[in-house]
Parts: sequence; structure tokens; C-alpha cells
Amino acid sequence: MIICPEFKIGTTQANLVKVEKYGIPVPTNAYIPYALVRTCGNMQQKGFGHPRDTWTWKYLTQTQIWTLVSLIGDEFTASGTVYIQTYKDSGYMQTPAEFRSIMYRPIDGNGKEVVPYSLYHFRNVSVRFVHLEEL
Repeated sequence: MIICPEFKIGTTQANLVKVEKYGIPVPTNAYIPYALVRTCGNMQQKGFGHPRDTWTWKYLTQTQIWTLVSLIGDEFTASGTVYIQTYKDSGYMQTPAEFRSIMYRPIDGNGKEVVPYSLYHFRNVSVRFVHLEEL
């Protein structure tokens, strides 16, 4: 996991802003270039599907959780399309890139969906981005 100095998120590519401007700390990320990896008959692995990424924070407050949830809709929305800038794995280097993706609701360290009004703060919060399409 690498800390990217310029994580950005927005509802359109034109309004991508740093997560810090939303009052959210810089996350760590785990970029995966393929949705699925299969072993072929020659025992080599081959990747299939779109890339995905996960942003993780040690803790977030209720306000920060509501800010993330508001990017995909309201408290009843499970996922939505957002635009992000994150690091992608390009071989030996991590390089920043912009993507259109589907963002899922935040989950806590136990894998449970975060309900913004249940606690004052949440530990080990993750947000998954799937179906990344590089812009």
C-alpha cells in the first residue's frame, strides 16, 4: 500500500478535487490491475476484467463518512459512479492516473457496511472502487 500525495475524487472529471478539500485525510490505496486472475494450462497466470482499487483510512468521523456517501447519492444508495485520481501499478512504478469507476459504500474493518449515524468515528474504513476505466 502506497500513500499517493494527490488522491482526488469527484462526481465528474471536471470537478475532481483532493480528498483533503472534503475534510478527509489522505488514504492508503491497494490498486489491483485485474478483477480476476486465472491459471492457464501452461501454469502461467492471466488477468481478466477491469482494474479495481481500495482506499483505506485508519479512522473517519461521521461527517467524513457522510461526505463520502454523498458522492454516490444518499444514505440508501449502495453504489454510484465517481471519478478518482489514484496510483496505478505500471510495472516497476506507481504512477497517478484518473479513472471513472463505481464506488461502493464504505465498510469498516470487520467488513460491515458503515452506517454514518451509528458511531462518532469509525476505524479501518475502506472504500472499494471497481470497474475502473482510465480516462
